[in-house]
Amino acid sequence: MVDRRHYDAVVIGAGPAGAMAARTMALRGARTLMIDRACKGRWKVCGCCLGAVGIDALQDAGLDGVLAHAGPIERLTLSARGARVSVGMSGFASISREDLDTALVDAAEAAGVEVRWRQSARATPDGRVHLGGDELLAGVVIDASGLRSHADRPPRGGRIGLGLTTDAALCPTKQLTMAVARDGYLGRVALPDGRVDFAMAATPELVRQAGSPTEAARAIWAEAGLDASEVPDGRWFGTPVLRRRAQAQQGRILRVGDAAGYVEPFTGEGMSWALLGGSAVAGDAIACIEHGPDSSRWPRTLHGLLARRHTRCRAVSNAVRSPTLVRVAIAFAGVAPSVSASATAMLSGSRRSVA
Repeated sequence: MVDRRHYDAVVIGAGPAGAMAARTMALRGARTLMIDRACKGRWKVCGCCLGAVGIDALQDAGLDGVLAHAGPIERLTLSARGARVSVGMSGFASISREDLDTALVDAAEAAGVEVRWRQSARATPDGRVHLGGDELLAGVVIDASGLRSHADRPPRGGRIGLGLTTDAALCPTKQLTMAVARDGYLGRVALPDGRVDFAMAATPELVRQAGSPTEAARAIWAEAGLDASEVPDGRWFGTPVLRRRAQAQQGRILRVGDAAGYVEPFTGEGMSWALLGGSAVAGDAIACIEHGPDSSRWPRTLHGLLARRHTRCRAVSNAVRSPTLVRVAIAFAGVAPSVSASATAMLSGSRRSVA
């Protein structure tokens, strides 16, 4: 039998953007269903760094309790071609995606969101959501299905994301280490549960030439002047190419998080942008439900929210494609602390980033 039940809102994807959006919609009185093809608390490729923007979004939403799963990051160490600088930071935290996503889904369910796991959904601009042989009707569909939702052709020269979380590595606590090389960069941070998270953006050519993601990571680490043996063996998981464009709205479909377009991040801004977008979409989503899709101004809202942040992050990710430039900047920062502080603020996108 075809399921034609109607929901005010159907959210596709239960990551930070989707769970935040679903919870916000439910608190606004919308009958909300959230669907994810994976299971609750699944691991994802992620730098596991939450910036001030994301922390503020959680606190503004009354979700301070989520931060109980996070640990502070107090230093950023940047290395390129043997040069290294370490600077103080504030307003950043490390948190595993399993802990973050689970806490946000729990908060969404507590607000009244219905959740379905291990189901793949496909939506059409008229608000129809197909689940296998079933069809649901929605006043608005919030697409938070991530990078893999994109069907467009990726840009030339794009890098893929690769991640590994392991208990077989040592890592200084409260410190984010970023290694910059010619064909990619690699970040390392300790998680509050004792594991270590590695996140890498690399050219597909580097991974092929190295023979494996582990060897590609070791090559980046070594080229930056760090000890390659610090990168352990393990099973790495990947993402599609990291830079994508997408329409923020198609009829009754409003996109948030990575599904709305993705700019290759350097210090893990992705989670913060997802939380910010998820918390802001409700106004346009409610307008779509009550007055139709033409009443939503979500593309304009999202642009006002993230355009400047995306521009800064794009500039940073372009700059770190030149290890020589980064090395010069590191050398200069070593003799000019004020420049070092400004550079750290730009890298993290937060005026509060310098301790």
